Amino acid sequence: MQKKTIVTAVCLLLSVAALPLILWLSNSVHERYGTGGLRQLTAFEWHSIDGDLVSLTDLEQPLTLLFMGYLSCEDVCPTTLGRVFSTAGDEEFFSWTNFLFITVDPSRDGLETRRSIIDSAGPQVYSGEMSRDDLRRLRQELMDPQAGSLQPASHSGNLYLLNDHYQLLRVYPFQAFDADALRQDLQRAFRAKSTF
Repeated sequence: MQKKTIVTAVCLLLSVAALPLILWLSNSVHERYGTGGLRQLTAFEWHSIDGDLVSLTDLEQPLTLLFMGYLSCEDVCPTTLGRVFSTAGDEEFFSWTNFLFITVDPSRDGLETRRSIIDSAGPQVYSGEMSRDDLRRLRQELMDPQAGSLQPASHSGNLYLLNDHYQLLRVYPFQAFDADALRQDLQRAFRAKSTF
């Protein structure tokens, strides 16, 4: 009994001593919306609605907000797209970032459907299609928790902020979307020349 009391007391003291560190780390993590840090991805390309092979370096802005999903989705994808497009609000948003939608269901997300829903939404809004192998590799590098599945319904709903050097800057989880914080984060990233 004595030993158990001592162990409990030591754990309690360690917890109290660690509290300032936990608070400091919490403030540091929540200083910006999104999670992650700089991580290098393998360069990738996709086919645009015009059939061209396109890469991040071909896009107008140095930052790209990437979302992988499918347009017949009933919840995550339309919600995410609606949130992003409402966050964009006006063309000022696109003065510092591109938006790229990569379909995980190209058999149903045809060119005309993608053109009318995605590519027509703004000046730097693009949709694309990748081969299964390239898409799987990209999802694995992004550490998408659903990367191993080829089923369209298996996708995380995350947004990924990349720069034109194929560096992953931030991951924005679907469940924690904060439009104002995202806009501030993108402005900060643009002012910092694509780095955090």
